[in-house]
Amino acid sequence: MMPSLTDIQLLTIKTLLASDATRGVIRNRVDPETERVYDDNFFQNLDVVANVLDSVDACMYMDRHCVYHCKSLLESGTLGTKGNVQVIIPFLTEAYSFNQDPPEKSISICRLKHFLNAIEHTLHWAWDEFERLFRKPGENINQ
Repeated sequence: MMPSLTDIQLLTIKTLLASDATRGVIRNRVDPETERVYDDNFFQNLDVVANVLDSVDACMYMDRHCVYHCKSLLESGTLGTKGNVQVIIPFLTEAYSFNQDPPEKSISICRLKHFLNAIEHTLHWAWDEFERLFRKPGENINQ
């Protein structure tokens, strides 16, 4: 009979597997300032690009480069827990920048709590915190 693994042992195994899986993953910002790193040579050595980016601007930037270099792109989206994914294949599907979601009418709660990536989100979060910490307790005291 095989001995059972403890939670710590399982966590260690998962951590090592995740570490191995992410070798070669690029964790730097992608924008015009980093084009000396992500140049034509960089893109020519790729078979496919998998985006895990936190802003639409960064997604659009990578999309333009993938279109230019005829690279397939797996775009994981910027909507956090909404879980949208788009697969872009040169000469077969539309590019990411050709198909944009309409702007959201309001900022979702999960984005405000976990995925702040625009100044509007930060301001909205700060206002909510101010209300929670100062206005509501003040109103309760005055009642």
